[in-house]
Amino acid sequence: AVVSTQSTWGRARPGCGETGLGSSILQVEVVTARGELASWNWDTNTRQMGGLVGGLGMLAVVIAVTIKCCPLVMVSEISYLSSVREVVDTWSMVHRTSNHQQITWFPFTELVIISTPAIWTS
Repeated sequence: AVVSTQSTWGRARPGCGETGLGSSILQVEVVTARGELASWNWDTNTRQMGGLVGGLGMLAVVIAVTIKCCPLVMVSEISYLSSVREVVDTWSMVHRTSNHQQITWFPFTELVIISTPAIWTS
């Protein structure tokens, strides 16, 4: 099935944690230097895919690409000002709200900023 770029924008991201877009390319449809149509993937055309993704000269003209995508995860941060005493007194409740908290203490004061990520998937 062909999915338009507009319908996937904001809902999926290429890469899924890999180091770059090249590792997300699953298959390409190309026109070779001889004018032949070919379909390359990592299982059957490792050398060609490596050369194409690595940018080693003009290997072929790419006419279609299949890219691995995964759900988009958006992270925002919720921060609030508190006192050291309040954090200590309510820590059993605060640490259950998220797997990650960042506490920033301002030296020589009783003030802290508690930051917690808020994660949404689309």
